[in-house]
Amino acid sequence: MIAGTFTTLGLASPVIVGLLTLLAVAHACVAPGNIPARGHFFTRKVVVLCLLHLLIVEGAYRHLINGGWLSTHYDWSDANNFNLVLACFEAFAGGAVIALVLARRPFFYRLMVDLFYIQLLLVAAMLGFLLLFLLTWHPRMM
Repeated sequence: MIAGTFTTLGLASPVIVGLLTLLAVAHACVAPGNIPARGHFFTRKVVVLCLLHLLIVEGAYRHLINGGWLSTHYDWSDANNFNLVLACFEAFAGGAVIALVLARRPFFYRLMVDLFYIQLLLVAAMLGFLLLFLLTWHPRMM
């Protein structure tokens, strides 16, 4: 039963993360940016948020590279494609930080805040998956 749940969630992960990303972009289009005037853009809050974003992106890619998952061929129909979804999303989140630094627009700030919430959700999902794996794993007896 648990394997079927993991397979279903793995196959649904591109759709779930894609919808969350589209909602973040839509929200960034309509929500106010709440950033200071153009001359005082790099406040402590903006700098800390950018650094947190980049740390999460770097940690995710280090995890993917050290695990050998970026050298593996993935297919969208693979049940273990969460790593592919994670690699695509983290590249988008890192690009949002670069766009914010270059363009300094309220849209990119709001998008970066929304993507940060999605990143925290992805971290919680990965930790939940690891915890569930540790609680349900049984070694094979030969």
